[in-house]
Parts: sequence; C-alpha cells; structure tokens
Amino acid sequence: MKTFVAAVDCGTTAIKAAILDLDGNIRGIGSSFFPCRISRNGRMENDPSLMTGIVFACLKKAVQKSKVTPSLIESLSITNQRATVIGTDS
Repeated sequence: MKTFVAAVDCGTTAIKAAILDLDGNIRGIGSSFFPCRISRNGRMENDPSLMTGIVFACLKKAVQKSKVTPSLIESLSITNQRATVIGTDS
C-alpha cells in the first residue's frame, strides 16, 4: 500500500495544498486566494478562522484531485510566511 504526504503553504495572498507520494510526485493540488489586511501600524493581519476554513477547503480539493484515499495520507507539513502564531484552545 502506498503512503502519501499532505503539504500546505499559507502565503501572503494565497493558500495552497498538495498531496504527494514519497517519491515527491504531486498527485493533486488545491489553492485559493487568501485576503490579508494591513493594520494602522503597518502589520499584516490574517483572520485565523478564515485561514482554517480555506486550508481545509484547499486540502479537500487536493485530495479530490489526487484520488488518494485520505487514510493513506500519513503526514502533514505546513509552512507559513515569517513568524506567524495562531493561538488555539485545544
């Protein structure tokens, strides 16, 4: 049975997700525009609940395009721009 990896990149203007096999072949990709806002002090801010929803939607698209059974995805890698912190309660 093959093993797959999910990868998510949360960029400044888009979120991208991909499903890859262990040889590095991309099996499916999902992406979506992601809005950000610049605060008065010049900091870029993102809405964490919006980000979460878009990440899951992109992962769903990538899995559907890859035709990989989700239970065969054994790891998830997430990258983000700069120093990003999202507090959670779990």
